[in-house]
Amino acid sequence: MHAMVMSLARIPLQDRDGFGLFMLLPDGRVGMDIGTSWANAAERVAPKLQGLDVFCDPTLSTVGRRFKWTSREPTSDQLLERAAVAFGFANDLSPAWHPHVIDFVRAWIVFFPLRLWEQLPAEMSLRTLLRQGDAVTEGCLAVLGQNRTEYGLAWYRDWRAFDAMWNGEPYPVNGLLVLAHNDPFLEPVFQPFGVPPVTTLGIVDSKGKRPGLDTVRLATAAMELMLDVLRDDAPRTRPAGDGLTLEFKREETSSKKPAPPKKKARKKK
Repeated sequence: MHAMVMSLARIPLQDRDGFGLFMLLPDGRVGMDIGTSWANAAERVAPKLQGLDVFCDPTLSTVGRRFKWTSREPTSDQLLERAAVAFGFANDLSPAWHPHVIDFVRAWIVFFPLRLWEQLPAEMSLRTLLRQGDAVTEGCLAVLGQNRTEYGLAWYRDWRAFDAMWNGEPYPVNGLLVLAHNDPFLEPVFQPFGVPPVTTLGIVDSKGKRPGLDTVRLATAAMELMLDVLRDDAPRTRPAGDGLTLEFKREETSSKKPAPPKKKARKKK
């Protein structure tokens, strides 16, 4: 049984920088700790790893020798776990939500490199249906980034808010944003994937709010749904929370059979 220890990044605290370490334990549990230096952080986590074979990423090889940790390059799955822990910490998300945060980060890592803002016009949106039991809300998805300032996507709970924005008309906006984010703390853990850090915001009455579990799960569904557009065999419905699903609105087709062409009357001879 072995554990993996990886550096997170320097964490700005009130009076100094902290040095964060990420731990992945044999039973799948994850955790982190912060010290006044990398060595101090390692001293803090070492007692929690007694009796285990411990690997560490190469950035900790010097510190790890003191505790007989073996330097090893982390796997892509371990890097994903680390990025999810860092994102959760940066956004004050409960550790209990970690599996959902992993799904969110994974979707971003696939979504961003596609650079859909280079392929889709800014004024284009895709209609969506948010279902909860018998209740259905018609909204829309739009890709952001055509103006080269904000890259990501927006989901509008009411599609009319998107149309009103383009028409210069006032309309309350509710939904969410998923955006590339310049964050020095998160940059090192997203860098191995070749994508910038990500942030997500809930939008309530045109005002942003810090993400909660509902925002993270809806944002994940929105990104996955946009990715599904590019897949022929992909599902068109995505789980978006407890009892919630998000799907694209299908074009309505008439069930009536077309009327047969009228026969031309024969001219009498």
